[in-house]
Amino acid sequence: MIEKNTQIRKYIVFPCKKCCQYTYARVNQKGKKCPRCGKNHKISEISGEIVNNLKEANLLVRKKQDGFAIKNGFKNLDLSSLTSGFTIPGSDKSTFNFQQFRKMNKENNKNLYNKFIFGLKQLKSNFSTFSTIPENIFTLFFINNGFKSSEIKQLIKLALRDKKIDQYLKNNNVKYYQIIV
Repeated sequence: MIEKNTQIRKYIVFPCKKCCQYTYARVNQKGKKCPRCGKNHKISEISGEIVNNLKEANLLVRKKQDGFAIKNGFKNLDLSSLTSGFTIPGSDKSTFNFQQFRKMNKENNKNLYNKFIFGLKQLKSNFSTFSTIPENIFTLFFINNGFKSSEIKQLIKLALRDKKIDQYLKNNNVKYYQIIV
């Protein structure tokens, strides 16, 4: 009959050399990677407290982390000051009217698209001597008129779909736009 190994696994509890957060590892393993910052530690070079089992190691880490938090002023930190003024749409009411929100968003997008078309007309009059306009000048014009770069990409797609502009590739695949409006 084979005897079971009744040796109790010992664990070492130690602070990370990089982030100072506490962690634990079996005494007989070669290394331990910090679960928070990723620093590798050689167990043979670490000093810390040795405990008899995993449960004790876990409890000691929690106790040390609480001590670390108190020492560094993080205990009982009021996070409400960080989130003041932040509300989730509809959280102040019992129900959130998604259809109304969607309708408002559609109207805003339509107004944004109309503003973009108006900008196309201005751009065409400013660059009337050129048949096509390079993408970087095209984008800069709209950024200077208050558009976000993510909005510009979407609006270009819509304008291409609606045949308001044409897109050409010239000179090493640089995009050029021809305004049709």
